[in-house]
Amino acid sequence: MTLFKHINSRRPSKLLVAVMLGIAAWNPGLASDIISKTGTTAAQFLKIGLGSRSMSMGGAVAACVNDASALYWNPAAGAFFDQASIQLEQCQWIADMDLSFYGAVIPLGNSQSLGLGLVSLSTGDMLVRTVEKPEGTGEYFSASDLAMTLSYARALTDFFSIGFNGKFIKQRIWNSHASGIALDFGSLYYFDNRRLRIGATVSNFGQKLRYSGKDLLIQYDQNMGASGDNSHIPASLYTNAWDIPLTFRFGIAYDLPKTKLGEITIETDAVHPNDNHEYLNLGVEWRPWSLLAIQMGYENLFQQDSERGLTMGGSLDLDVGGLDLEFQYNYEDFGRLNFVQRIDLLLKF
Repeated sequence: MTLFKHINSRRPSKLLVAVMLGIAAWNPGLASDIISKTGTTAAQFLKIGLGSRSMSMGGAVAACVNDASALYWNPAAGAFFDQASIQLEQCQWIADMDLSFYGAVIPLGNSQSLGLGLVSLSTGDMLVRTVEKPEGTGEYFSASDLAMTLSYARALTDFFSIGFNGKFIKQRIWNSHASGIALDFGSLYYFDNRRLRIGATVSNFGQKLRYSGKDLLIQYDQNMGASGDNSHIPASLYTNAWDIPLTFRFGIAYDLPKTKLGEITIETDAVHPNDNHEYLNLGVEWRPWSLLAIQMGYENLFQQDSERGLTMGGSLDLDVGGLDLEFQYNYEDFGRLNFVQRIDLLLKF
């Protein structure tokens, strides 16, 4: 407690400047000398950020997320929610895939909250094509990913909270599937009368995934040079087990002094994934009025060969029959992969 009071008593501007100088001194060129391990993890859909407001800020929200997308960015944030938050998101992802997110964070009192979330990514039906039948065999297949989350957060003091997620993960391609369990850990610190916030998370700490299913069943001839033996022994292909995308995230958010032009929040997140180089996310939110907010950000800064970049969007908060109804919109640039647009509907009560 003595250390906390000492830090809290410092001028926040000095602490913020010190942190920003540290980030500026970080040399992203060092990452180029390290093997990135790109493409060595399964369940890549777990790396898709959730929430239109969060993505409009370039994914820089580990310390300032304020809706049900906290289930993805920092489960500890839910401990400070004074309203229940229910969030629905639908968008057409890259390559015509469908991405859906359904989340809810419910305060339990005594600075605690419980959260539930569901994320799905699906391709729709596609023709089965072979070398012999390139126009299709008449069969169809599809691929889908699913993650279900149960979350709990608790504030240990008025300025510090922790949160935990338990996840069930499943991937399916036609008749083969892989599943596993993972955990997320998050913490959130408030300083300077809650104007300065620091968030840290570890996401997707869990089992390796290995595929199984009837698509891997084959008929095997143990000795092709012999005659009279069984040349159609039922067998199954054994696939490798792959890690899931473990990610460490550290974010600093700061609310600038309020002016006649409104309120402004800025945040910088440093991200360390286990299957790529480190990178930074930058975000800013401007609230000219209480019912309107405009966000802009830049994601995956300094990461090699990234197609991500500029993000922007806005949110409109309306009072409908005593209920707080919010609409969020997000535009995300993907370079050569075009762009993605999202629309979220939030209900707070």
